[in-house]
Formats: sequence, C-alpha cells, structure tokens
Amino acid sequence: MKSSTLEVTIIGSGSTYGVPTVCGDWGDCDPNNSKNRRMVSSIIVQTEAAKILVDMSPDFREQSIQYNLMDLDAILYTHGHPDHVLGNFHLPRFMKFYKGKDLPLYADLKTQEEIEKAYWYQMAEGGKVQYSYGGETHWVTTEPLKEFTINDMTVLPLQQYHGNGESLGFRIGNFAYSTDFHALPQESLDQLKGLDVWLVECNRKNPSSNSDQHMDLQKVLNLTDVLKPKKSYLTHLGVTFDYDTVSAELPENVFLAYDGLKLKL
Repeated sequence: MKSSTLEVTIIGSGSTYGVPTVCGDWGDCDPNNSKNRRMVSSIIVQTEAAKILVDMSPDFREQSIQYNLMDLDAILYTHGHPDHVLGNFHLPRFMKFYKGKDLPLYADLKTQEEIEKAYWYQMAEGGKVQYSYGGETHWVTTEPLKEFTINDMTVLPLQQYHGNGESLGFRIGNFAYSTDFHALPQESLDQLKGLDVWLVECNRKNPSSNSDQHMDLQKVLNLTDVLKPKKSYLTHLGVTFDYDTVSAELPENVFLAYDGLKLKL
C-alpha cells in the first residue's frame, strides 16, 4: 500500500445511541467529564490530497458543523445499520457545497441496497441524489480485499462478521478502523498486523446479550495481544465506559477514544 501522512479525527466515539442516551442517561459515565459526551461513531481520514468521511451517523448534522465537512472527496460506509447511515437524510442539503463536483459513495452492494431502500424518496438508482443543489453523488462498489485509491489515499476493505450479517473495516497505510463486528476471518486478521494505530470498537465493558454482534473489553484486549498494534484506541463506546475509570485500567498502549481526538501517523 502507498504510504502518506495520515490524520484521523474521531468525530463520534459513541455506540449506537451515543452518550448520554435519550433522556440524559449517562450510565456509569461522569457527566462532568467532557470526554464522556459521545456522538455516534464516525471518523474523518485525511492525507495531503484526500479527505474522506467514514459513515454518516444520526449526529451528522452537528458533526458537519463542528468539524467543517464541506470539502470531502468521498464517503465510505462500513455497513447499512441505521446508526451508520441515518445522516444520509442530510445529503440533499449537503450537496449544496458540491456545485460542479461529484461526491462518490463507497459501499458494498448490500449497504447500497439498504440505503436506497431507506431513502427511496431522495435517491435514484446508482446512489444519485434526486434533488441536490449542484454536483451528484454516485455509488462506487467495495469488496473485501479489493484495494481502491482516492487521490493519494489507498484503502483496503476488510471483511468483518457482525451478528447475522457483515460489515467492512478499512486499512489505510499503517492505520485501520474496525467497528461493528464480533469476529474476523483469518484473511482480515492477517491484514491487521503491523499497524501503528488500530481504532477498534468496544461496545461494552463486560459481555452482554449482544456479544454475538459487538466486542466487549476483554475480547478486544485479547485481539490486541494477538495483532500487536503499536497503539490501540477503543471507540463505539457505550455508557459502561467512564473515561477516567476505564482508562486507568487499560494496558499502557491501549486508550479510550473521545470526540475530537486527532491521531497523526
């Protein structure tokens, strides 16, 4: 893979419902610590010539304002679950900033179908937004282990098992993003070796009834022992992760992510 300086910004480190959840439920999290306030998971990855968004969360409107997302070169989708695509509702307004410039949407075929079904009223076949202001959106189909390039950024999609379905992780240089999975095939594990930074989901501190869909803390730590990234940052965090309490319990090369965190590689 091509090497290029990377900057990764975590614009959402929260799990499906964010923290706090509806009606102000903070769970185990201290509401006085700003690092416990988490929008739903999403990241920006930048090189010198490319800027991409991974997933459009339900918090996309606020994320787009807070992190100035008017100049994207592409949007990548991990899968079609609502907490990763509900921000598509804003695409028609978002395209106001793309006059004369198209915006490619990278997703596997199942995710494309799920998004087009959910947003049938705004999306024509091929991912085109029917009432945009300027440029057009369009699908680019992704498949596991089939590398693609966006300007100077080379992306390798990785297969992940997520409940009864699948999702995609992405390796970009010596960085990888793995969210919404409970297990990985060997081919993906092989591609997650030799990382400088692994941004990996950790939905709950302890095992739960959704352990067949997501990772808990011990499962993630077991994987980091196998894959041995130089640094691991845990994201997709729910209300069981108080930032200070859990951070004090982690190994020295494992950290909790938080909204606004920038990782430079």
